[in-house]
Amino acid sequence: MKRYGIRKTLAPDHPRRQSHLLGDDFEAYDWFETERERDQAFRELQREHLYSRPGDVPRMALEKVDR
Repeated sequence: MKRYGIRKTLAPDHPRRQSHLLGDDFEAYDWFETERERDQAFRELQREHLYSRPGDVPRMALEKVDR
């Protein structure tokens, strides 16, 4: 069982929080075998993406979780 995860939710001001889109209760998880893999993915999710416009920043709220 993969024990180390990242919980992803939408930032409070994210436009996709509207009820006809993803809504306030949206959450998704990614699970990893090791803490190291999880921490590497966490850093990657926080950085500016290759195809982002200048000044764009990731809008997901990220949280490290264990099970």
